[in-house]
Amino acid sequence: MEGLIGRLQALSDLVDAHPLGTAAATVAVAFAVAALSLPAATVVSLGAGYAFGAPLGAGLSVTGGTLGGLVAFLALRRAGVGGLGARLPAWLKPVAGQPWAVILVLRLLPVLPFSAINVLAVAIRMPLAIFVGGTALGAYPPQFLYALLGARLPALLADGVRPGPGLLLRPEVGGPLAVLVLLALVPVAARYWRR
Repeated sequence: MEGLIGRLQALSDLVDAHPLGTAAATVAVAFAVAALSLPAATVVSLGAGYAFGAPLGAGLSVTGGTLGGLVAFLALRRAGVGGLGARLPAWLKPVAGQPWAVILVLRLLPVLPFSAINVLAVAIRMPLAIFVGGTALGAYPPQFLYALLGARLPALLADGVRPGPGLLLRPEVGGPLAVLVLLALVPVAARYWRR
């Protein structure tokens, strides 16, 4: 984070000089972060939002992150992690029957690391299409909020606000995320109440 904050002007100059190359590099960095399970997705989204604005910056981050997540998912599946599904705790077994809700809620609400969600998805034998679609759809809203903060980074820094996990507690960030998670849980609740 400190490295990003210290290089904002250099990033702006690079984007101005090479917009397509910088966009491709952003996707590549987001891909590497997700594929290698590095804890830097938030910094990538903040930087992408600062460089390209919130909608495009989030789109670049999510594209790279989804592709990197796909590589990690396939590697974990090939390594036999799917065999762990039989050893899931009893309270997690009902979750395995609702893979779409699982991936969507976990990607929307950034409480588990990206890599841990990948492992859980493989363990419950989540279909590949649901994993990819749920990752892309579920990751976009929180990444958009981080990218929006990135676009406002100069103003935040001028006000003395340092970006970090505490920003999730701000009403303008945490509120929309909570609403999105509640919406994603509606189908799960409906299925539960029909039983």
